[in-house]
Amino acid sequence: MTIVTVRKPSDYILSDWSGGKTQQLYLYPETGDYGKRQFSYRLSTATVAIRQTTFTSLEGYHRIIMTLDKPITLSNIHDNRETTVVPFKPYAFEGNSRIISQGTCRDMNLIFDDHYKGDLQAIGSDVPFKLTGADIQLIYALSELTIYLGKQEELRLAENHLAIIEANSSVLDLQIHHNQKQEYQRPIAVWAGLWKK
Repeated sequence: MTIVTVRKPSDYILSDWSGGKTQQLYLYPETGDYGKRQFSYRLSTATVAIRQTTFTSLEGYHRIIMTLDKPITLSNIHDNRETTVVPFKPYAFEGNSRIISQGTCRDMNLIFDDHYKGDLQAIGSDVPFKLTGADIQLIYALSELTIYLGKQEELRLAENHLAIIEANSSVLDLQIHHNQKQEYQRPIAVWAGLWKK
């Protein structure tokens, strides 16, 4: 059985962090508390509005970040490594890593605990996106799109809306197509997948 839930911008929780603003798209369990670190996974967007800032420490969690518009440089103080993160390419790191960010951007963040493994990918408009396998799939629309769930179910998703797809089976056949006829140069969505360990 597949359970599909759609969230719209009015459902999101907006708050401040030291480098800008963050918008929580989804937190599981929904009765959890991000501030108290009582959650299993979280998907959010954030603005990095200050040219240099330190990311929030999240001991006991794993993180994947993806910039949605501009490149940023991340310096991992623990291993003395610097990485330039370009738009729509994921960068994974441990939640307890001390990360200093240089540059401004809007980004997507997937945070998850040890009970899950996660992935974050940009979905392009040039070919249909097809993926089989995650227990939980979160699709954030950057433009209007259609999600095909198996052979007969389809879901239209408006820009800035989120689809949460939970499947009891890991064989859910998921396809995503752009609804616009004209050529679209940037990705149409960000996909987050979570697998229970």
